[in-house]
Amino acid sequence: MSRNKFDSLSNLHPGKYDYQIKVRVIRLWRGATLMGEEFKSFNILLLDAEKNRIHAFIPGLCAENLYSQIKLANVYSIKFFTVQPYKAADIFRCVRNENQLILSKDTKIQDMEENTSQIPEDVFDLYDHSELEALSEQKVYLADVVGIIKKHDKFRNVNTKT
Repeated sequence: MSRNKFDSLSNLHPGKYDYQIKVRVIRLWRGATLMGEEFKSFNILLLDAEKNRIHAFIPGLCAENLYSQIKLANVYSIKFFTVQPYKAADIFRCVRNENQLILSKDTKIQDMEENTSQIPEDVFDLYDHSELEALSEQKVYLADVVGIIKKHDKFRNVNTKT
């Protein structure tokens, strides 16, 4: 792979370990116990230039080191990670992707120049209001309702898929 070539998130598959991705960190969060104590491990949501997203999990063993390297909204080159398929029993996924990334102490993260990036700042899945009930009845994927529009122009179809 040449130094300037990065793999698309849509082309990542389990069993291969020499991927290199260029991504923006669009979400960063830690889970918590029922008592409210934060886990050492943390999660990030990554976005590439093709508007593909993937969840990445950072285990506790390498969390402190990697947490200090990662800033929300920054663009990074990331290599040496594991692509892991979700299990059928995994619920509450944050994006519609069959795989997730697992970072490790071997993962290399390099901050990229912001002005060279073609990666958008964010991306959303938009659903019709009529789909909200079905989304609320399943547990595989999370769904957020951002707001209710009270005043609007005349309705028209909007293509949300690129």
